[in-house]
Amino acid sequence: MAFGDSPTYINLYMFDNKDAYMEFFKANCDGYVPGNDQSGTGSINFAVFSEFCSDGSSRGVNDLADRRGCVLHEYGHALCSTIYGDDYFRVVPGWLNEGLADLIARPLFGPEFDKYPSNVAQESKLYVPPSYDVLCGQFYGKGAMPYVLAKLMVKEIFGNSKLSQIGRVLVIAKEKHGDFDSAIAEVMKVNPREVYDRIVRTYWSKSVNLESHIFQMKFNR
Repeated sequence: MAFGDSPTYINLYMFDNKDAYMEFFKANCDGYVPGNDQSGTGSINFAVFSEFCSDGSSRGVNDLADRRGCVLHEYGHALCSTIYGDDYFRVVPGWLNEGLADLIARPLFGPEFDKYPSNVAQESKLYVPPSYDVLCGQFYGKGAMPYVLAKLMVKEIFGNSKLSQIGRVLVIAKEKHGDFDSAIAEVMKVNPREVYDRIVRTYWSKSVNLESHIFQMKFNR
């Protein structure tokens, strides 16, 4: 798989036990330790996936397509970071990082991908949305809501675009020193912040007080 005519080479490491999985990280990832329920990761020129997480849990035990989708998701991280190069994970907005990985895994995550609008509708009944700036810079460790919103944003922005469009965004963002919003606007002809605003007004206007939402946005900045 690649974003254009030239192949992108990714080494894929698969493990069937958590001890070997953890040893791989100790030996190859400069001290990075995956979370207890993290089944894999992807970075420049390599992707890793383990049947078992470090806490012993396992995703997709009875759903092979889902497990393969998880592998392709990690491969997506590797593909994006390899195309962009050094500093990708430092500069890429969190929502785009996770959303693009799922978009690349869409051939196997298809049914789940199509549920994103209904997932956001459900979450909107329970939670005030994180601000756009939080989705960009403080994405992780805030539960499921940022992931759900991020995936719908990517679905709205990229839709059924060819993978080459993603590649162009990555290359242009690199040229712009990590300005992904500007790169997306140039390639996809949409402003990500405006997409975020539209989604919030569509899914939250009837379920939360917008003044409260605006306050939350200011608070989270």
